[in-house]
Amino acid sequence: MGIEGIYGALLEGRVLISSHDLNALLRLCFSLVEVVVSRGLRVYILDEKGIASRYIPIDIADKAVFVMSHEEACGNSDKLLIVLLPRYIKRFIKCKPGKIILLTTRAGFELPGFTKYQLKRIPGTSEYVMKSLTTGVTYRLRFTNTGIVEVESPPGLLGKAYDVIKEALVNYGEVSIRDGVVILSRELGVGRKTARDILIKLARGRYIRVAKGRIELA
Repeated sequence: MGIEGIYGALLEGRVLISSHDLNALLRLCFSLVEVVVSRGLRVYILDEKGIASRYIPIDIADKAVFVMSHEEACGNSDKLLIVLLPRYIKRFIKCKPGKIILLTTRAGFELPGFTKYQLKRIPGTSEYVMKSLTTGVTYRLRFTNTGIVEVESPPGLLGKAYDVIKEALVNYGEVSIRDGVVILSRELGVGRKTARDILIKLARGRYIRVAKGRIELA
């Protein structure tokens, strides 16, 4: 996918991103401002709780227009609107801007017309998994001082195995440990013991996890 592909997915229309990690939402917000401004677009930030305005870096602060009301934010269509911790999410359905990114610490909303993502930190690491709840596509990210970096698949055989597991999950929906061993053995041409060892390494590397005997992307 690449980092440009990730930014492209987030900036293609209306997006809702939920995470319990407020710091991650803030860093994502600031990274998006940098990217959008570099592409010649205007950025408005609706910051009803005044959080972004307190923590935004000085070199980014003058690149966006901060607004404090829903009416002011939704009045024009020729911009990207980023909304941090909106109080009433559903009222943005009728908002004029075609490009809207809602960043919230709440989850479970049905929002017609919005692509929904969930952003989670991988425990014990500085990496995050961002999964589209609409399409099922998963991205593995790391925040740096210069923006967002996509974490590539593991190298060598582990990387091939990771891609095989991702494809199997897309094709079958659910993959048990036993099925995963069989699939890896068949697709990689390795024995079942080797295939099981590969699954263990992927789990230790936080690329996959096992829940109730089923394989999931971490």
